[in-house]
Amino acid sequence: MSDAPTSSLHHLSAEAYRPLFPLAMALGLVLTLAWALRLFGHGPALTPALHGLLFTWGFLGTAVLGFLLTAYPRQNDAAPPAPGLVLAVGALQAQAVVLGLLGWGPAAAAVFALTWLVVGGWSVTVAVPSLRRRWDATTAGAPLTLLAGAAGLALWPWWPTLAADLGILGFLVPLALVLLDRLLPFFSSKRVPGYAGRRLPGFLPALVLALGARVALGDLPAGAAAADLAAAAVLVRQIWGWRPWPAARLPLIGVLYLGVAWILAGLLLDATLILLGGPPGLLARHLWTLGGLLTLVVGISVRVVRGHGGQALALGADGAAVVGLVQLAVLLRAGLPLLGVQAPALVYGGAAAALSLALLLWLVRLGPGVLQAPAAEG
Repeated sequence: MSDAPTSSLHHLSAEAYRPLFPLAMALGLVLTLAWALRLFGHGPALTPALHGLLFTWGFLGTAVLGFLLTAYPRQNDAAPPAPGLVLAVGALQAQAVVLGLLGWGPAAAAVFALTWLVVGGWSVTVAVPSLRRRWDATTAGAPLTLLAGAAGLALWPWWPTLAADLGILGFLVPLALVLLDRLLPFFSSKRVPGYAGRRLPGFLPALVLALGARVALGDLPAGAAAADLAAAAVLVRQIWGWRPWPAARLPLIGVLYLGVAWILAGLLLDATLILLGGPPGLLARHLWTLGGLLTLVVGISVRVVRGHGGQALALGADGAAVVGLVQLAVLLRAGLPLLGVQAPALVYGGAAAALSLALLLWLVRLGPGVLQAPAAEG
C-alpha cells in the first residue's frame, strides 16, 4: 500500500478521536455563542445551571470521551471500541446538546446519562481483564470517574450545584489527572534523554478522597477549604514525581503542564475564597474547566491529530494560537473579576470572543487532520 496520507470518511469511524474531537469543538463553539447571546439578552433560554450542564458533559465531556475511547484500550492491550459505539456516543452527545439549547434540561441530562452508562459499561469490559493482569491506577480510575459523572447527571435536575461539582471534581478533573499520571512520564521519557520522572504510588485514592471530600463538604466552608488544600498537596506531590522541569520546556508537553497548573490554581483559589468568606466555586470552576481542562484538551488533541496523521509532533504556530486564545479567555472570564473588573462587554463578551476564535481556529486548522489516514498502513 502507499505510504502517502489519504483523506477518507472511512477513517472517521476507525478511531474515536476522529469524529469526537471535531464534534466537541463544534459543540463548544455553538454553546459559547449561545451563552454569550443569552448574557446580552438574546439567544436560547439558557440558565447558569443548564449552561454548566452543556459545557461540562456536552463540550468538555465529548472531547474527553474522544481521547478515552482512543487511548484507554491501547493502554490496556484491548480491542478498540466498535465504530458503531463511537458514532452512537457522538450522536447521543449532539442530541443532548440540542435538547439543552431548546431549554429541556432534564431531557438533556437523561441523554447524557445514557452516554455515560454506555461508555462506563464499555470501560468495565476493558478494565476488568487488564486489572486481573496487573494493577494500574489509570485503568482503575476510568470506570470510577465515569460513575461519578453519571451520578452528577442523575442529581442535576434537583441539585445542579452538587451535580456541577461531581461533573468537574468527580469526573473530569480526576480522570484528566490519572490519565496524565501515565501519559506525562511516558511522553517525557520519549523526548528527554535520561528522564528520571516516575509515577508516585497512591495518587488515585488520595486524589479521589480529597476531591470527594470537597464535593461532600461544599456547604461546610472550613471542611471544603481543607479538602481543596489536601487535593492541591496531592497534586503537587505527583507533579514532583513527574519531574516536569526538563520536559516542560518542550511546547507540546509544556502545554499539558500549563493545564495542570490551572487545575492547581483553581484548587488554591477556591480554598482562598472560602477562607475569606467569599463565594466558593464559580471563579474556580472556570479555572478548572476553561483553564485546566480545555488547555489539556487542546494540547492532547494537537498531539493525537498530528501524531496519528503522520505529521511532526509539534505544537506549531496554529496550535500555539489556539492555546493562547484559551488562556486569554480564562484570564478575561476569571482573572478580571478577581481584580474587581465587572464590565460585561469585556469579561463575558471578550472571553466568549477569544474562546470562539480558539475553537474556530481548531476546526479550520486541525479539523481536516481527522480525515487524514495514518502516514503508513499495511
